[in-house]
Amino acid sequence: MWLEISNKPRALKMNVLRKAIAYAEDYLNMNIDINVDITFTKNLDAHGWAMDIEYGQYEIEVKHGLTPRQLVKTILHELVHVDQYEKGRLVSAEGKKPNRWMGKICRAAYADQPWEIEAYKLENRMYRNFMRKCKKEGVNL
Repeated sequence: MWLEISNKPRALKMNVLRKAIAYAEDYLNMNIDINVDITFTKNLDAHGWAMDIEYGQYEIEVKHGLTPRQLVKTILHELVHVDQYEKGRLVSAEGKKPNRWMGKICRAAYADQPWEIEAYKLENRMYRNFMRKCKKEGVNL
């Protein structure tokens, strides 16, 4: 995976960020030939979001000001969405067109969207395993 990271908060160590991304890449068996731009921004009304720019090109925005643990969880969550886009399971809405999940139109409320259900489940699983790995390696967030 090719990464571009902008405006990283000081509280999040670069080695932790890179380890978390590498962990998600391996856990999700992500395509290594994709470009992901991660930008940390103060003006965001959610912890984060991911966007499919075009095939192989993705953007993630993460809210500046979160704790290092929240930042890692958010990045893991958004990388699940990148994987969903890349594998064609999630097709984001454009204009007035609705989102598609597994080829079917989905107009569910946020908490009921299948891609969010999957992303939260995988985020939590990856986060627990990643934290165990960090502890074992003596890496502090």
